[in-house]
Amino acid sequence: MVAVKKEADEKTELQKLGNSAARRKISRAEREDHVKKLFEAIEADIPGFLKRPADQRLVQICIRYGTEEQQKKIVASIEDDLFSLSKNHFCKHTVVQIIRASRKWKDFVYEKLKDHVPALAQLKDGLAVVSELYNQEKKSSQKEFVSRLFSEELLEKTAERLVGKAYLSTEVSLQIVAEYTKKCRPGIVTLLLNELEEYLRENIAGIVSSREGVRMMHCFLRGCSGAGLSKLFSVFSPSIAQISCTEGGNLFSIFVLLSAAGSDEQHSVVSVFGESLGSVMVDSIGAGVAKYILTGKIVLSPDEKELLAVLEDHGQRERLLQSLKPHFLRLLEAEAKCLSQSLVVRSLSDIFHAFHCDVEAIEDTVSSTEKMRNASTRIFLSKLLKGPSSADVSERILQTASADVGEFCEKESVYLLSTIWNELPRLRGKIAEMVSGVGSSSEGMALLRNKIDSAV
Repeated sequence: MVAVKKEADEKTELQKLGNSAARRKISRAEREDHVKKLFEAIEADIPGFLKRPADQRLVQICIRYGTEEQQKKIVASIEDDLFSLSKNHFCKHTVVQIIRASRKWKDFVYEKLKDHVPALAQLKDGLAVVSELYNQEKKSSQKEFVSRLFSEELLEKTAERLVGKAYLSTEVSLQIVAEYTKKCRPGIVTLLLNELEEYLRENIAGIVSSREGVRMMHCFLRGCSGAGLSKLFSVFSPSIAQISCTEGGNLFSIFVLLSAAGSDEQHSVVSVFGESLGSVMVDSIGAGVAKYILTGKIVLSPDEKELLAVLEDHGQRERLLQSLKPHFLRLLEAEAKCLSQSLVVRSLSDIFHAFHCDVEAIEDTVSSTEKMRNASTRIFLSKLLKGPSSADVSERILQTASADVGEFCEKESVYLLSTIWNELPRLRGKIAEMVSGVGSSSEGMALLRNKIDSAV
């Protein structure tokens, strides 16, 4: 009886020590002291402590807050059991804590478990360890993580297990299924989709918010037969309103593939977007602007052009333009603050022409002298004045300028008149007459006067 009481008292003291070591508001010296005492108390029997769920937390505290030497001793005492610990419902958390402790220990666990990763990924508890290894990989290496560790046979077995059990709450599991669906026959993809239908309906918003989830849905869209596409469409349709605009680009790409896949429902793509169409498109375009600046490639991807073609086929262009109108200036101003202005406005003008926009789409910009004096806006409009919309844009700018020509010529907006002078010779007489009585001495006005005098 005395021995039992003594053991209970010792456990209580250890728990108190663990609580003290894990406290948030504590000095570094105090934490080191508490962890040292705790480690000394458990060092002799670390595997024994891992057998008792209530005591595992003490080991995890020492891993998280302990010195490298203390971590080394803990890992050394359990390294031969890492595989079995990773499969255990309680012990997996200790392995995860080791992976998180440092890059060194992540690499150590990876080397120990790499041959067991496919087996672990098929188990709910083991998947947590595989997921942590995946998450701790560099972003540039995550894509190769699955292909590096899974043979074709193991990839098939693991993917079908994950789908059958709906173990798809982690990014690595979505990536495994995506890799598998890329390689298997269309009929198999449809069977997988049948297994996953209920899970997808309940979790679609979360799935399309991750890169891996979108990749998986892309693979389903490419690999499904007609019946499978109809099912995918029915899964997505009720969820559009619940998915925020921040995932707009993902939604956009998914529906592009759906609309281009030959589904009977492709004519309904636009109506499913509903009132969020403009926001979804702008989010996708915003991502395209960044891509353009980084790669120098045209903003609109083949997929985006493909969806625009679908919109044209179903007479939805005007609806799209109306949705986009309020967003042009927002894109222009937001992107120009942190990125190269000339590249941003160049990409925006490419969007303008690709969407066959008319001058009404930028009415808010060209109706204000104050807005047209902004450097980014002037570059944007100058690009339009050199493109297929030049006549309409120039007439609208001149209309604004004539309303208060003195103010227009006094400010930087006057440079737009020089651009119109260069690009549209037929309007030179109108410009010369408009500014004939202006007494502005601004640099831009002096440049325009030189052009007028040289033409006389």
